[in-house]
Amino acid sequence: MKYCLAQPEDAATVHDLMLQAFSVYRDSVPPSSALDETIESIMQSLKHGKEAVILYVENKPVAMARFTLEETSLYFYRLSVIPAFQGKGMAKQLIQWLETYAKECGKESLSCKVRMSVSRNIALYESMGFYIEEKEIVHRGGSGYSRSKYEKRDSKRSNGMNKSTLPLPPPVFLFNRCISRFFFFYFN
Repeated sequence: MKYCLAQPEDAATVHDLMLQAFSVYRDSVPPSSALDETIESIMQSLKHGKEAVILYVENKPVAMARFTLEETSLYFYRLSVIPAFQGKGMAKQLIQWLETYAKECGKESLSCKVRMSVSRNIALYESMGFYIEEKEIVHRGGSGYSRSKYEKRDSKRSNGMNKSTLPLPPPVFLFNRCISRFFFFYFN
């Protein structure tokens, strides 16, 4: 597995991974707003401070997560795993990478927002030590849905507030000057 921080020119890859993963929400009421995003909107977000990580397996992009570094936390969104790789631990791998990245950036927590109707996502986050920080009703397209903000704190930085911290393998950082990207590898 290889993790790569996305550059603006990777917007098409990020978009494709997101559409494949979020296509199951096309018939949700309301449908996921991820399906309304364009390559151009993703490219612009990557140019203006938003970030993304792409997970490659055998040099094929199979998953990604978009994120932003906030004052004390890393907020991630649009976590996407293509259907052929769902249920194989790719989402957990991405979340663990995000957790390590957040720690290296001096952040105290990870957070994300989850539709309450997507039980498998709720189960994933709770199994990794996330807890509900707040709940809200989102109104869009003439209808609404329940959404919760999930958070996981770094127990070393937050005085032990988090009940569960997964041990992570140390990342190895390599700078590739040819294409100006950082690649992050985990060795299991």
